[in-house]
Amino acid sequence: MAGLPPGPVGRTEPDVVPARYRGRGLEETVTVAGFLLDVPGASPPPREAVEAQVRRHVSDGDGSYGFRHDQHVLRVERPAP
Repeated sequence: MAGLPPGPVGRTEPDVVPARYRGRGLEETVTVAGFLLDVPGASPPPREAVEAQVRRHVSDGDGSYGFRHDQHVLRVERPAP
């Protein structure tokens, strides 16, 4: 939006962009899950706890792993000139 001329905002609305992580190994998946669960200013979750959650909830049963991590965004529209 920085490249657009200044003007009023026409409409804003929350939206969700679907996303899914797929990994082939436990270590990689635990690292990614830990990163997604880390909140700035808070202590990260213990790796052992993240690994337990990954093993229980995101294993696809064939040695791969997958979980959703949809992105919440704010759509901002300007009226047409």
